Amino acid sequence: MSAVSRQRVVFTDVVLSLSMIAVGAGMWMDRAGDAWPAVIAAPVLAVLVVPFVAAVDRRRVSKVGMATAVVGFFAAILLVGVAGGPVAAVWGAATVGAGVGMVAYRLYFGVVRPIPPGRLEQARRSG
Repeated sequence: MSAVSRQRVVFTDVVLSLSMIAVGAGMWMDRAGDAWPAVIAAPVLAVLVVPFVAAVDRRRVSKVGMATAVVGFFAAILLVGVAGGPVAAVWGAATVGAGVGMVAYRLYFGVVRPIPPGRLEQARRSG
């Protein structure tokens, strides 16, 4: 795989992650004063998303496992939002946290260390 393809993977993943951060920040800041769970959701998701993205990059998660994790993510956000504050603020904070975790992961495995072969193969197949 050429250096251009590696650059494309890093660029694409970072732009998508920054988009998540921007959208999530807008949702979170709109209702920030009402949602104390949002303060917890952002760093927790930033940490939890890294092993998930690593497993996906390395093809260690089946489609069923991925779907289960995503459904669990949505359910946890809804439960925390309903229990402690507006769902939109908690959702926004969790989206910011997930975006931060994804940016950190992709910059580490893309700039500092090589991108896992599974992710490069996926990029090659998607064109």
